[in-house]
Amino acid sequence: MIIALLVVLLAEPVKLPGTIDLANAKDPISGVTFSAKKIAKFHVDWKGVRVWFETGSNAGKFRKEPTKYLKALGIKWDKAAKVLSLENTKCPVAGKPVKREQFADKNGVRVYTCCARCKAKLWNDPAKTVKTLGYKWVPGVIDLKNDKCPITDEQLYPEAPIWVDIDGIRVRVCCDKCGYKAKKDAARTFRLLGVEPKKLKAKLNPKAKK
Repeated sequence: MIIALLVVLLAEPVKLPGTIDLANAKDPISGVTFSAKKIAKFHVDWKGVRVWFETGSNAGKFRKEPTKYLKALGIKWDKAAKVLSLENTKCPVAGKPVKREQFADKNGVRVYTCCARCKAKLWNDPAKTVKTLGYKWVPGVIDLKNDKCPITDEQLYPEAPIWVDIDGIRVRVCCDKCGYKAKKDAARTFRLLGVEPKKLKAKLNPKAKK
């Protein structure tokens, strides 16, 4: 029996900027410390940072009132400047105490430095900068914004997205099981989506290798 493969309809794919993974050791909602038994299974990307939670319900609470829980993460939302400040006290470039008038913003996130020279160098190597601050750098990806799961053809809901990143391309799925399948056979997944990764990357990033 021949099964017809349905091409999943896509919105216009967008290139998402890099994200700073806070790699928080505690759930900011419950205060539970993550360990081998209590691992962080859920995360939310908000204003350029990634925050981890022990449960999906806690992640949902954060989505509704993110600024309410920032204090537990040691960061601050600057409403006037519309940036998320990491509130670092040590310059990630020189290792010296920071000066509040010296800072550099990237993707809506503010990091302080000790001088103008360090400020100019701060984001030359994002991975190194955030590692010095105790965080992790997650490179930007291309979000396909597909509204149906490529594995089950099930309709997806934007308010609770589940996704996997495959070779720099974000694919939305209906569940973790489908995420595993999508990543295991990436060629089939992209074929079902009607996407040619190399051409897509070249279109959204002219500097990408074809």
